[in-house]
Amino acid sequence: MSAPNLIDDWVDPKEKVYTLNPDVIAEMEIDQPEIEDDVANEKKTKQKLERLEIKAKKAILYAGDVAYLTAASVVAMRRALTASIEVQMSVKYAKNGMSNHQDLMMNLAKTAAQQAGKEAKSATSKSLACERVIKLALKYTAQSKGAKLNHVANRVVMDTLSLATLAKSMAFVSSDIAINSLYQATDVKPPS
Repeated sequence: MSAPNLIDDWVDPKEKVYTLNPDVIAEMEIDQPEIEDDVANEKKTKQKLERLEIKAKKAILYAGDVAYLTAASVVAMRRALTASIEVQMSVKYAKNGMSNHQDLMMNLAKTAAQQAGKEAKSATSKSLACERVIKLALKYTAQSKGAKLNHVANRVVMDTLSLATLAKSMAFVSSDIAINSLYQATDVKPPS
């Protein structure tokens, strides 16, 4: 039993109407979506790979930020150390120098101690930022699995993990330096 040929209502029955065999129509409808599905799948796959590549690039960029923040924390620690040396020299000169320079030297020591404190605060903020950024770098590296740049992102991020640890160490050292400088500048004995 075959389906009757379909004719539109608006067609004049006296005109010669060319109709297609229903089997041919069915084949055309089946073949068409397969081609469209292949194109759609290719497009989806390409878009997915592009998104993965973007995530891998973000991971690499965040790893670069970790390196920058670590360097900034090292610089802050060095400045705190310089300020602490200034505190030591000022206190030493205040105690051993002429009495009329004593107040001036102690004021210089206090100013240097404040500077050491600022640098310690800077090192700590860089260290905390480093921690947040390394987490983002790790997240994007994990999410970029399958991307061509994923192995590069993996390597770079793994290498920067030690830098994040270094930044944290710089923050601790800077804080110790600042606290000791403050005790020296105020001539208060630290708790034992």
